Amino acid sequence: MAGDLTLAGHRCRIFEFPEYAENIHPVISQGGIEVTGIARTGFARIALVTDEITRGFIKPYPMCRFGHPAIEAAQELIRHYPIDPEEIETVEVRTFDLAATCNEKLPKTELAAKFSVPWAVASMLVRKSAGSDDFRGESLTNSMMRAIAGRVAVVEDPRYTSMAPSKRPARVTVQTKKGSVLHREVEGSAGGPDAPLSEERLREKFRSLSDSVIGPKQAEEVTDMVLNLQELPDIRDLTRLLMPSSERQISDEELNAKFLKLASETVRRQQAEVLLDRLWHIELASDIREVMTSGRS
Repeated sequence: MAGDLTLAGHRCRIFEFPEYAENIHPVISQGGIEVTGIARTGFARIALVTDEITRGFIKPYPMCRFGHPAIEAAQELIRHYPIDPEEIETVEVRTFDLAATCNEKLPKTELAAKFSVPWAVASMLVRKSAGSDDFRGESLTNSMMRAIAGRVAVVEDPRYTSMAPSKRPARVTVQTKKGSVLHREVEGSAGGPDAPLSEERLREKFRSLSDSVIGPKQAEEVTDMVLNLQELPDIRDLTRLLMPSSERQISDEELNAKFLKLASETVRRQQAEVLLDRLWHIELASDIREVMTSGRS
């Protein structure tokens, strides 16, 4: 498919897991894929072929990655000191240049909160968390969160900037109303290939986002399947679980009727029926364009 799409003018990348790297060695050694087929014939030079798919970055927190070190420095603070938010006088965050630009203290929207280091640090100091719910909805009007975020000053530290991007340091200092000065420093944050998330944290991340959508039991099933994907006999066993169980109860007849109703608004009924039939038997199509063109008006 990658070869066919490349010959059609698309820019394709092929990623493989390290343990299956031998699958892509021929493509790497040849510099591409020789395609011989009904639709297209030729040599397809793939834009990128790599087995470093696992060397990506998984965000443990739902905000700009630049702010993650500050969150983890604040987390280290509350692990070592019993900080009462009511007793916080000021908070200083020293970090590298790009992170220092994320300095809006009182965000009014979910998007703004996700680019606010003051908000993220305040969330950790007040709620001892920095999850999805801390950056949206009623959290944005929480009086204590807004009070602490308003006391957070974000400062670029030239020393930290000189260490980026190989390291992305942050130092969080809290001064209490009683005069105590508490601080913690980190040189980076978790989630990258140099500090990958543990399986436990990966599960927690997925469950925090999926439980409310598909339910805890179903989310746990999905997690187990994904972590053992190589043992899955049929990918449809997984995809069926990616929607709420109530939506999976729809019969084929109901699904067909719903599709025809929607499709008939843009194409003739007869065309919609042809498209529906081809979608149900897509594995028989010799060229995906046969399916795509059947839906054109």
